[in-house]
Amino acid sequence: VANGDVSGTSCTGATYTVDSSGRFSATVATDKMIALHINARVSGGGCGTVAVSFAAEAYTIWGENVYVAGNRSELGNWNPANAFPLSAATYPIWRGTVNLPANTTFEYKYIKRNGSQVIWETGSNRVVNTGSGCALSLNDVWRN
Repeated sequence: VANGDVSGTSCTGATYTVDSSGRFSATVATDKMIALHINARVSGGGCGTVAVSFAAEAYTIWGENVYVAGNRSELGNWNPANAFPLSAATYPIWRGTVNLPANTTFEYKYIKRNGSQVIWETGSNRVVNTGSGCALSLNDVWRN
């Protein structure tokens, strides 16, 4: 961004690849700088995986934790014991990020687990396509 622009299917400046963990490596000369932004991509340089961030407003009782279960291995293949755990650090919003393949439709639901007790949220499965971007944010409310 600071030293080039997209021109057709290439970049007029240096290019950097950000891996699925959000990291890249660069060497910057003393009198130079680097600036990146999420939409500065050359053709074909899209992400193979999408960082899907879940944020679910869910009130729990002591000992309960919230997870995301879904039809993908990353979400436990609907098995509550293997569901993806969310963090209560911003309670009552439970958060977590999982990498899923780009341009993939998946289904999910939130569950509450307290030991061996499992409570599924009500209603039909939530259905989302990850799209072709590198990140996707989902903001949901627990369905009683």
